[in-house]
Parts: sequence; C-alpha cells; structure tokens
Amino acid sequence: GEHNHLITDSTISGNTVLDPENGIGGGMYVGTTSNLTLRNSKLLNNDGASQGGAIVAYSAGTIELDDVSISENKAQSGAGIFAMCTAADNTDIRLLNGTAIDKNTATGDGGGIYAYALTNTHSVTVANSSVSGNTAASGAGIFTYKSGSAVINVDLQSGAVMHNNNAVTNMGGAIYANASNINIAANSAVYNNTAAGYGGGIYASASNINIAANSEVYNNTAA
Repeated sequence: GEHNHLITDSTISGNTVLDPENGIGGGMYVGTTSNLTLRNSKLLNNDGASQGGAIVAYSAGTIELDDVSISENKAQSGAGIFAMCTAADNTDIRLLNGTAIDKNTATGDGGGIYAYALTNTHSVTVANSSVSGNTAASGAGIFTYKSGSAVINVDLQSGAVMHNNNAVTNMGGAIYANASNINIAANSAVYNNTAAGYGGGIYASASNINIAANSEVYNNTAA
C-alpha cells in the first residue's frame, strides 16, 4: 500500500553512496508507492554515483518539494533527482514555493531532474520555483525519457524559471524532451541556457510543446 512521509526543517548533506559505480541515491531513496513531502529543507553536496545525487525515486507516488534547496549534488544521471515511473504507480514531482534545484552536475543526462517512465504517467510540475545553473551532457535542467505507452508531462507554471543550465556535450540546455508533453505557461521563463548540440533552451524529439503567450523563452544558445 501507500506510504506517506513528511520531512521538515532538515538538511541532508555530504552523503556518498558506497558503490561508486552502481550506487544510487546519495541523499535519499524514495521507494514503491511512497509519497514524500519535503518542506523548508536542503539537500546539498550529496553524491549518488549512478543515479540520483540528492534523491532517487523508483515507483514512487507524489514527491512534493515545498521551499526546498537541492544544490551541488552529483551523479551520472539525475544529479538533483532521478525518478523512474513504473507500473506500480503514477509518479508526480512537484516543485513549489521557492524550491530551487540548482548547481547540480550530472556526467550523463539530467543535471537537475531525470524523469524516466517505463509505463503509467510521470509528471514534473514547477510553480514559483527554479531549475537553474545545472550541468549535464544532455538535458541539463530536465531530461525526460519514456518507453512504450508511458506518458511524461512537464508543466512550467506561473513563476517557474529555468536559466543558466548547460548541456556540455549534447542537446537540451534547459529541457531534453523525449516523446513528452511540455507546457510553458504564462509568467514562466526559460532563458540563458546553453547546449553544445541542438536546443539551447529546449530539445524536443516526438514531443508536444505548448508555449503560452506572456511566457518568456529567450537568449538560449546552441552550437
């Protein structure tokens, strides 16, 4: 069944997984059908080796980050958060109320968030929060990948900002979208992101993108 967890006013920092090649979840592991609320907390300088510098989530339900800082974490994939959605549950990641996922470094894909859906629906919502200053090979801010009939939704709501993310090897400075639905709502902004390949701001493959009037997508650069 479901498991509900609430963590408030906490700092999780300086943790490293024991297995430097295959270890996952430097700061925290969120398991099957678990719902996590993090409030007024920080995850800093954690090393997740293979996946999830700060947080790794397998088959989780809702992960709500309310005024949370996820900063300067490292992993191969998903330096801030690596989340895999499976048949066990829909996975919903929510960044709210000044949450900042910034300055995280992935040697592979997904500097800020790596959203991977095997099946079901995987959603990432950013509202009045930031995914900025992250570095990865591709999808420095948010990287999405799905298989089969899975659905991935990325929703940048009012007050969401993605800036100064850098895809140092390939595509997608802010967002790399693979067969995903991307919504950039009014009063959100994607700017000053860079990519060595295509898509300084957004690289989209077989994806649907909606960019609303009164949103701002500007000054993104690609080689």
